[in-house]
Amino acid sequence: MNSAQLRVVLSPEDYSRYPFVPEALSSLKDLELTLEELASTPLGNLILEKARERLLTILEGRVHPPPEEDYMLEVAVFYTTLLILAGIGDDRLVEKFSTLYAKNVYSFLLKDLEKGYREKLLYLAVKVLGWDARPGEFKVLLHFRHFVAAQPEYTGEWKLINRVLEKGYVEVSWRELARLLETGVKKYIVNLVQRAEVSGSIPEEVYRIVEEVSRVWSARQQDVRSFIRDASSKRSEEAFPPCIRELLHQQLSGKNLPHSARFDSGKLPSEYRLFSRGDSRGLQALPRF
Repeated sequence: MNSAQLRVVLSPEDYSRYPFVPEALSSLKDLELTLEELASTPLGNLILEKARERLLTILEGRVHPPPEEDYMLEVAVFYTTLLILAGIGDDRLVEKFSTLYAKNVYSFLLKDLEKGYREKLLYLAVKVLGWDARPGEFKVLLHFRHFVAAQPEYTGEWKLINRVLEKGYVEVSWRELARLLETGVKKYIVNLVQRAEVSGSIPEEVYRIVEEVSRVWSARQQDVRSFIRDASSKRSEEAFPPCIRELLHQQLSGKNLPHSARFDSGKLPSEYRLFSRGDSRGLQALPRF
């Protein structure tokens, strides 16, 4: 299988699982559904309602709902959801949506791998994300710049220095490629939202959903901030998870913490730390090098 000669036949199920691919968008254009019709036709109202439900479900939970069985409906709901996100204009909400959506995509990619459909992974990498990938029987050679851009983390096996690098290409397994695609798809969706444009005025029904989702999201963010302030005001170690409490105990006792532990105890938001800016006990307890 040569990436330059890659030919993939996508099924309706693929369009439901990966509605962001160009072919899926083409099928949406065949509907010839305008923004005004989203708010004034039975089909448009169905699409709007499902996009609304999807976003509210994401706000309340930690998983993305499964795709619609009707692939054309799923594609329409997907792009309508992006339109609503663009209307809200909150980067944190876009990040949450794209993260959960990409996790769904990753699970579908693993299922495709189990069925031996490696060409679908290569299609997403090369044709959709524009990566330079060269497939082999057991491994894939991925250009290092695309590997680095999609690294899920910068430690252990994902650290570039720990990889086989030959002539600018990193050797990855097919399963690792699926994980890299998760990050790539997440960034791709964020970019789609940023590029979304609405010509003319937004219909009232669409605007109403934008307002509702924005209101629910703001309330949820306020709840989180209130919890953090309450925990901070108590100045109590009980406000912290057991692992963080243990790190703080070790830190105050003067033990030499590894860099990873220092990062864990220091990466909490400032309002959620045990020590205020004026309290230097924790800093004084750290060994100097």
